[in-house]
Order: sequence, then structure tokens, then C-alpha cells
Amino acid sequence: MKTIKLIAIATLVIVAGFSANAQLTGTQIVEKAYNRATGDDQTSILTMTLTNKQGKQRVRKIKQFTKDLGDVEKSIMFFQSPADVKNTSFLRWSSDSHITEGLHK
Repeated sequence: MKTIKLIAIATLVIVAGFSANAQLTGTQIVEKAYNRATGDDQTSILTMTLTNKQGKQRVRKIKQFTKDLGDVEKSIMFFQSPADVKNTSFLRWSSDSHITEGLHK
């Protein structure tokens, strides 16, 4: 009997959550995603595709680390591939008044 009550309560909570989100517009969903808290640090795996005028593409794989220290944000990206840019890094420190960037091989 306890199991049935728990399943019923869980089902009601899930249904209520879906119905509350179903009334959001597309713009509201994008705004909620954009304005959500991102935390103080972040790790990302990125793919950069460069396309020239002739349509030829070059793909770069990147691993990025970011740390938000309040008044300063520090970010470093390590190129993973292709071989000609592997182990190259891009460092960026930014604050409200200044941005420092550098490419390191």
C-alpha cells in the first residue's frame, strides 16, 4: 500500500512539473536558459569548424576550463586536434575594466 501511495505522489509531482513548463513560450525558455546560474567554474569540450569561401572545412577540438572569481574571469582553452595546433593554448583573463588574451604554443 505504501508503494502505491509513493508512486501516486511521484506521478502527480512529475505531471505538475510538465504542465507548469508546458505553458512557457519559446522566448521564456530561452531567457530561463540564458539567465540561469552557471556556477563558479566550468569545463567544456568544444568543436570549432572553420569554413573558407570555397566551403572547405577544418575542424578543431578544444578543451576549455573557466573560473569565475567574481571581479575576474579566467579561461584557458587547449587545442586537442588536429596535430598542427595540438597543445596550443589560448588564455583569457577578463574583468569589467580590462581583458588580457594570449596564444601560447
